[in-house]
Amino acid sequence: MGDAVPDPGAVFQENHSNWWEGGQNIKTGGRLVVESKKEKTEGKIWNAAAGFIPAELEYSSGLVSTGKSFWQEDGIFEAKIKFDPVKQVASSFFLQGEQNSPRVNLLEMGTKNRIGISSLDGKNKIAAEGIEISNLKKNKWYIFTMKKDGSSIAWKINDTEVLQLTNSTVNFPLHLNASSLVTDEIPGSKVPVQFEIDWVKCYTRKVK
Repeated sequence: MGDAVPDPGAVFQENHSNWWEGGQNIKTGGRLVVESKKEKTEGKIWNAAAGFIPAELEYSSGLVSTGKSFWQEDGIFEAKIKFDPVKQVASSFFLQGEQNSPRVNLLEMGTKNRIGISSLDGKNKIAAEGIEISNLKKNKWYIFTMKKDGSSIAWKINDTEVLQLTNSTVNFPLHLNASSLVTDEIPGSKVPVQFEIDWVKCYTRKVK
C-alpha cells in the first residue's frame, strides 16, 4: 500500500496508548497485517492544549499510507478486510487529503464499528456521519467498497449498498491509510491484535 511510517497527522483520538513503529509492526506476504503489540515505546501523543507532547507508551502499533505514492479523487475504492474488532483498539482503513480532517472511513472497527465520514469540529471533537456496522459477523472477511462521484459518496458491503451521503467538503484527491490505535489496556489473551487486509483495489474513469 505504500510507505509504513509513523504519521502523527493521522491521530484523531487524544487518549491513546501506542506509538506507530516505522514499519516494524507491518507484515506483508499474501496479505497486509497491521499489528498492535504490548511493549514499551517512546513517542508523542496529541494534547488539545499543548499539541504533540513526548510520552512513554505501553504499546506499539502500525500505520501504512499511500501518501507518497498514490492519490485519487473520484472513483471506486475497495478492500477485502477481516472484521475482527477488539474494543480496545481502533483499527481503520480510511482515505484523507493533505489535512487530517475530514476523512472517509471505508471501515472503522474496534472502539467504534462504523463506516462514513469523520471530521474534527471547532473544538477538536470528532463528528461522525454514517452508520454502525456492529451487526456484521465477527472473524469474517468482507469486501468494503466506497464510490465517490463529486459530492455523492456511497458505501457497499459485499456488493450491497448500505449508505449514501452527499458531502461537498471532500472535494480533493485522497490517499489510502490503514492503521491501528490502542485506546485502552488490551487483555493479555488478545495480544497481539492483528488488523488484516487481503487486498485493495482502486478504479477511476478512463480519460479519453
